[in-house]
Amino acid sequence: MNLVAEWQIILGPENFPNLFTHINLWVFLPLHIIPYPLRAFQFIINYHLAQLDEDSPPSIWKTLYEHYKFVNTYAFNIYFAIIMAISITWGAIRLILYPVNQWGHYGSGITDFYFIVVLCGFAICSILLWITAYVLKDTHEEIRINKELILINILWSIFAPIYIVVGMIQLKPEYNYLDIIPQYLIVFLTIYDFTITFCYPISIASIKPEEITFGIDVLDNFELFLNDPEGSRLFYNYTVHRNTRESYLFFKDVQNFRSITDVQELQKEYKKICEKYCEGKTILTLNMRKEKRESVLNATTVDPTIFDNLYKAYKIVVVKDVFYPFKITPEFEAFARAQKARILKKNVPIPN
Repeated sequence: MNLVAEWQIILGPENFPNLFTHINLWVFLPLHIIPYPLRAFQFIINYHLAQLDEDSPPSIWKTLYEHYKFVNTYAFNIYFAIIMAISITWGAIRLILYPVNQWGHYGSGITDFYFIVVLCGFAICSILLWITAYVLKDTHEEIRINKELILINILWSIFAPIYIVVGMIQLKPEYNYLDIIPQYLIVFLTIYDFTITFCYPISIASIKPEEITFGIDVLDNFELFLNDPEGSRLFYNYTVHRNTRESYLFFKDVQNFRSITDVQELQKEYKKICEKYCEGKTILTLNMRKEKRESVLNATTVDPTIFDNLYKAYKIVVVKDVFYPFKITPEFEAFARAQKARILKKNVPIPN
């Protein structure tokens, strides 16, 4: 997208083919901008769905929760393809209806309509991205809302509208002395876009701490911690804030599954766990490769150990990605102090 704008600066607007400007507006610009609001919208939906369960009261979120296939990643990829198809089709229609957009015409491709489309796209993207940033503050991911991200959003909110507004003004003959301003601004926006491309993924990255050991079994062993009533409650609350309740619920469900002795009940729970965590149809789908998740599906025989391999593989992921970060939270630190105090009360030496 910015490459087109840069060549327009180099060649000069009067020598730049209108066809390239037209393609930029209806192909490159949507291709560049649309994923941002779509992903932001998907995150907002998933954030709300992560707060629900089967017993939640009826609501629009509960409806989406029960029909997760319409809001999962695959669905949003389809929505993106549909929006792009609409944009390209509309661009093709305008290319036919307005010969000025066709090859051989120069210098008049940027119009009020062009800037209005860009302005609408900017407004939609900005609103959804700011809402997403606001929602992020509740996910216990403070690193995501850092000074760099705030600065990027502020600069975007200031300079992008200036570029669009000045660009629209300079189309009027009486304001042709402003022609040079959009050219300088597009250089700035190009640099800014480069900053977004590389800095934003860094700003949303999570620091994964190394393992912290206390020498106390209930604090160091993930499964023992889950079996402690207070530890289990704290970890569940943490996974709710992190939008990763499956990191807790899957292990609890499999542990309960292992204790079932009735064959019919075992078959019933097997199907329930598969639908809930492995088939990709719910918000609780395990964050693992599809092949690994589906390895337990369509089993000819069901026994209490059928989920053991998946359990072990997912445990490795959760311990590193969820349990280790949880161990540096104030809630875990308070729990650890209580455990140490309990040991001291029993006069049992605490390992160094």
